[in-house]
Amino acid sequence: FLRNKKWYTDHKIPYHYGILLYGPPGTGKSSIISSLSMEYKLIPCYIDPSNIGSLLAYKEDLKDNLSDETVKLFIIEDVDSCNFLVKNDTEYPDDPNRKRTYSDDRSSHMSDFLNLMDGTKALQNVIWIFTTNHIDKIEPSLIRPGRIDKKFHIDYVNNETFNQFLLYHFNKPVPLGFNVAEN
Repeated sequence: FLRNKKWYTDHKIPYHYGILLYGPPGTGKSSIISSLSMEYKLIPCYIDPSNIGSLLAYKEDLKDNLSDETVKLFIIEDVDSCNFLVKNDTEYPDDPNRKRTYSDDRSSHMSDFLNLMDGTKALQNVIWIFTTNHIDKIEPSLIRPGRIDKKFHIDYVNNETFNQFLLYHFNKPVPLGFNVAEN
Protein backbone atom coordinates (compact mmCIF):
# COMPACT_ATOMS: atom_id res chain seq x y z
CA PHE A 1 0.00 0.00 0.00
CA LEU A 2 2.67 2.51 1.02
CA ARG A 3 4.69 1.92 -2.17
CA ASN A 4 1.68 2.12 -4.50
CA LYS A 5 0.29 5.63 -4.05
CA LYS A 6 0.82 6.45 -7.72
CA TRP A 7 -1.24 3.42 -8.75
CA TYR A 8 -4.11 4.60 -6.53
CA THR A 9 -3.86 8.11 -7.95
CA ASP A 10 -3.60 6.94 -11.58
CA HIS A 11 -6.72 4.78 -11.16
CA LYS A 12 -8.63 7.46 -9.22
CA ILE A 13 -8.93 5.17 -6.20
CA PRO A 14 -9.02 6.82 -2.77
CA TYR A 15 -5.71 6.40 -0.97
CA HIS A 16 -6.64 4.77 2.32
CA TYR A 17 -6.39 1.31 3.78
CA GLY A 18 -8.16 -0.58 6.56
CA ILE A 19 -6.77 -3.25 8.88
CA LEU A 20 -8.60 -5.22 11.58
CA LEU A 21 -6.66 -7.07 14.26
CA TYR A 22 -8.88 -9.39 16.26
CA GLY A 23 -8.45 -12.11 18.82
CA PRO A 24 -8.33 -12.80 22.54
CA PRO A 25 -7.09 -10.15 24.96
CA GLY A 26 -3.38 -10.04 25.70
CA THR A 27 -2.20 -11.45 22.37
CA GLY A 28 -0.17 -8.43 21.21
CA LYS A 29 -2.54 -6.49 18.95
CA SER A 30 -1.44 -3.15 20.40
CA SER A 31 2.22 -4.16 20.20
CA ILE A 32 1.80 -4.97 16.51
CA ILE A 33 0.39 -1.48 15.92
CA SER A 34 3.36 0.12 17.71
CA SER A 35 5.78 -1.97 15.65
CA LEU A 36 4.08 -1.01 12.37
CA SER A 37 4.20 2.64 13.34
CA MET A 38 7.92 2.52 14.12
CA GLU A 39 8.91 0.25 11.21
CA TYR A 40 7.22 2.41 8.58
CA LYS A 41 7.72 5.75 10.37
CA LEU A 42 4.00 6.48 10.42
CA ILE A 43 2.35 8.98 12.72
CA PRO A 44 -0.06 7.15 15.05
CA CYS A 45 -3.31 8.95 15.89
CA TYR A 46 -5.11 7.07 18.65
CA ILE A 47 -8.84 7.65 18.73
CA ASP A 48 -10.83 6.85 21.84
CA PRO A 49 -13.78 4.68 20.71
CA SER A 50 -16.06 6.48 23.14
CA ASN A 51 -15.08 9.79 21.54
CA ILE A 52 -15.52 9.07 17.82
CA GLY A 53 -18.22 11.73 17.74
CA SER A 54 -15.56 14.41 18.25
CA LEU A 55 -13.61 12.96 15.32
CA LEU A 56 -16.69 13.44 13.17
CA ALA A 57 -17.06 17.04 14.37
CA TYR A 58 -13.53 17.84 13.18
CA LYS A 59 -13.56 15.91 9.90
CA GLU A 60 -13.08 19.04 7.74
CA ASP A 61 -10.11 20.14 9.88
CA LEU A 62 -8.68 16.64 9.55
CA LYS A 63 -8.99 16.72 5.78
CA ASP A 64 -7.15 20.05 5.68
CA ASN A 65 -4.38 18.84 8.02
CA LEU A 66 -3.62 15.53 6.32
CA SER A 67 -0.89 16.34 3.85
CA ASP A 68 -0.66 14.62 0.50
CA GLU A 69 2.68 13.11 1.49
CA THR A 70 2.32 11.90 5.07
CA VAL A 71 0.37 8.73 5.77
CA LYS A 72 -1.12 8.61 9.24
CA LEU A 73 -2.34 5.65 11.25
CA PHE A 74 -5.80 6.21 12.67
CA ILE A 75 -6.06 3.65 15.44
CA ILE A 76 -9.23 2.69 17.24
CA GLU A 77 -8.55 -0.02 19.79
CA ASP A 78 -11.45 -2.04 21.19
CA VAL A 79 -13.73 -0.74 18.43
CA ASP A 80 -16.47 -3.03 19.76
CA SER A 81 -16.82 -0.63 22.71
CA CYS A 82 -18.16 2.11 20.42
CA ASN A 83 -21.93 1.82 20.69
CA PHE A 84 -22.73 2.85 17.12
CA LEU A 85 -20.20 0.47 15.53
CA VAL A 86 -21.53 -2.74 17.06
CA LYS A 87 -24.32 -4.93 15.80
CA ASN A 88 -27.75 -3.91 16.94
CA ASP A 89 -29.90 -6.87 15.98
CA THR A 90 -30.92 -8.10 19.40
CA GLU A 91 -34.36 -9.66 19.50
CA TYR A 92 -36.89 -8.38 21.99
CA PRO A 93 -37.65 -11.10 24.57
CA ASP A 94 -41.38 -10.33 24.52
CA ASP A 95 -41.61 -10.41 20.70
CA PRO A 96 -39.02 -12.68 19.00
CA ASN A 97 -40.07 -11.46 15.53
CA ARG A 98 -39.17 -7.86 16.33
CA LYS A 99 -35.57 -6.68 16.04
CA ARG A 100 -34.06 -3.63 17.72
CA THR A 101 -33.63 -0.83 15.18
CA TYR A 102 -31.04 1.89 14.98
CA SER A 103 -31.92 5.21 16.53
CA ASP A 104 -31.62 8.17 14.18
CA ASP A 105 -28.65 9.46 16.19
CA ARG A 106 -26.84 6.09 16.12
CA SER A 107 -27.52 5.61 12.43
CA SER A 108 -26.36 9.14 11.64
CA HIS A 109 -23.09 8.71 13.56
CA MET A 110 -22.42 5.40 11.84
CA SER A 111 -23.17 6.84 8.41
CA ASP A 112 -20.89 9.84 9.05
CA PHE A 113 -18.09 7.61 10.29
CA LEU A 114 -18.34 5.17 7.36
CA ASN A 115 -18.29 8.12 4.93
CA LEU A 116 -15.18 9.42 6.68
CA MET A 117 -13.55 6.03 6.10
CA ASP A 118 -14.43 5.48 2.44
CA GLY A 119 -17.34 7.59 1.28
CA THR A 120 -17.54 10.93 -0.47
CA LYS A 121 -15.95 12.59 2.57
CA ALA A 122 -13.20 9.98 2.97
CA LEU A 123 -9.91 10.99 4.47
CA GLN A 124 -6.89 10.41 2.23
CA ASN A 125 -3.42 9.21 3.26
CA VAL A 126 -4.84 7.23 6.15
CA ILE A 127 -4.40 3.67 7.31
CA TRP A 128 -7.26 2.75 9.62
CA ILE A 129 -6.38 0.10 12.21
CA PHE A 130 -9.06 -1.36 14.45
CA THR A 131 -8.65 -3.89 17.23
CA THR A 132 -11.26 -6.01 18.92
CA ASN A 133 -11.55 -9.00 21.18
CA HIS A 134 -15.06 -9.65 19.80
CA ILE A 135 -15.22 -9.58 16.00
CA ASP A 136 -18.71 -11.07 16.15
CA LYS A 137 -20.04 -7.90 17.84
CA ILE A 138 -18.88 -5.46 15.16
CA GLU A 139 -21.34 -3.99 12.69
CA PRO A 140 -20.69 -5.90 9.41
CA SER A 141 -20.79 -2.71 7.33
CA LEU A 142 -17.70 -1.46 9.21
CA ILE A 143 -15.56 -4.49 8.41
CA ARG A 144 -16.70 -5.28 4.87
CA PRO A 145 -14.14 -5.43 2.04
CA GLY A 146 -13.32 -1.94 0.81
CA ARG A 147 -13.34 -0.55 4.32
CA ILE A 148 -11.22 -3.25 5.86
CA ASP A 149 -8.68 -4.51 3.37
CA LYS A 150 -6.96 -7.00 5.66
CA LYS A 151 -8.16 -8.92 8.70
CA PHE A 152 -5.67 -10.66 10.96
CA HIS A 153 -6.62 -13.09 13.70
CA ILE A 154 -4.05 -12.65 16.46
CA ASP A 155 -4.06 -15.63 18.80
CA TYR A 156 -1.98 -16.76 21.75
CA VAL A 157 1.62 -17.75 21.04
CA ASN A 158 2.22 -21.42 20.30
CA ASN A 159 5.48 -23.40 20.06
CA GLU A 160 5.88 -22.77 16.32
CA THR A 161 5.37 -19.00 16.62
CA PHE A 162 7.68 -18.74 19.62
CA ASN A 163 10.35 -20.71 17.75
CA GLN A 164 10.08 -18.31 14.78
CA PHE A 165 10.41 -15.37 17.17
CA LEU A 166 13.55 -16.77 18.79
CA LEU A 167 15.12 -17.61 15.43
CA TYR A 168 14.39 -14.15 14.03
CA HIS A 169 15.57 -12.14 17.04
CA PHE A 170 18.25 -14.35 18.56
CA ASN A 171 19.12 -16.85 15.82
CA LYS A 172 18.41 -19.68 18.30
CA PRO A 173 15.61 -22.26 18.32
CA VAL A 174 13.35 -23.11 21.25
CA PRO A 175 15.35 -25.25 23.70
CA LEU A 176 14.57 -28.98 23.66
CA GLY A 177 11.80 -29.89 26.05
CA PHE A 178 10.44 -26.32 26.27
CA ASN A 179 6.73 -25.89 25.56
CA VAL A 180 4.69 -22.72 25.47
CA ALA A 181 1.77 -22.90 27.92
CA GLU A 182 -1.56 -23.32 26.11
CA ASN A 183 -4.36 -20.94 27.16
